Amino acid sequence: MGRDTGLWSIKWTLAKLLEKQLANALNGTGVEDPQGEPMEFWWNAIAPEFPGYSEGSYMLIDSKWDLGDAVGGTIKASCSLLKIGVKIQFRGVVDEIRAHDQTVLERRTFPLPPHLRTKETIRTFPLSRVDRFAPPPADGWQEKKIKDQIAFKMRAFTDGSPAFSMSVTVQSTELGHNKSGDTWLSLCFTGQRNHSGRRNLVRRQLDHRS
Repeated sequence: MGRDTGLWSIKWTLAKLLEKQLANALNGTGVEDPQGEPMEFWWNAIAPEFPGYSEGSYMLIDSKWDLGDAVGGTIKASCSLLKIGVKIQFRGVVDEIRAHDQTVLERRTFPLPPHLRTKETIRTFPLSRVDRFAPPPADGWQEKKIKDQIAFKMRAFTDGSPAFSMSVTVQSTELGHNKSGDTWLSLCFTGQRNHSGRRNLVRRQLDHRS
């Protein structure tokens, strides 16, 4: 069923809905609604379930960027971390993308947001490209296979407070009907100094923006 409210009536009962839609759903018949199903919609829906999730976190990218055949590499980002209550809000902008052989794939040409111009920290994070990575159930992200896919090659930055690390996964998404593009998934681990003076990454946060 399409999302247009003109395609259904609030007077329909469940029986009426099944009568009209079930056969098409089971048989793959009927008129397809001409819309895309962007992967980021589903990732954003489960993001609040991650421990340490902080509303307002983001990683900005230029949606026109094209990584070509590159399967991975690194991104350099300008970012800041702000303590909001007991949580950490991450804000970042991708400045540069490099392939594994250090070839520069893309560079930022738009200006930094005002709040990053005086508080930015520049860091480099691992980047990986996958064909299709469906979001796990809300509690399924703790499985080792899922963690290995979205928390690869992380290293902690402990020269500031809080300590943090991040990995970035790029995958295919539907931008619209029969139109594909890239969506970016950023996983950030943050932590605070312990009593011995070292920092442990103890709080976790997932945020995605494309």
